[in-house]
Amino acid sequence: MGAFKAEFKAKVEKVRSGSLEGLKIASCRLKNGGVLEFDVVGDLLSASEGDELKVVLSEEKPGDLDAYEFCGHGYIVAPESKFNATIFSIWGIIFKFSPPVGLELDKKYYLCVKHS
Repeated sequence: MGAFKAEFKAKVEKVRSGSLEGLKIASCRLKNGGVLEFDVVGDLLSASEGDELKVVLSEEKPGDLDAYEFCGHGYIVAPESKFNATIFSIWGIIFKFSPPVGLELDKKYYLCVKHS
């Protein structure tokens, strides 16, 4: 079986204030019918309502890193079954996929984002 890789097309439907001062959270509708929420972090990872994004989640480091505006590696923070979602962290930046996408605990994954 090959390494895990999934690509998502997402449309930002809403950007709201988070519980921490200055934190913004983007809520996106995925083309497959799912939902993605993630922390908007200033110039590091930006999103505005109406933006269309391509999100790639992979076990292997992408060969075309320069094609993305944001790329990093991280881990899921809890078994997917605990929240019926994938909660993924890169340097403390949280990405939440609902429904779960099938990631394993203690395995490193790469997540890359670009506007499309």
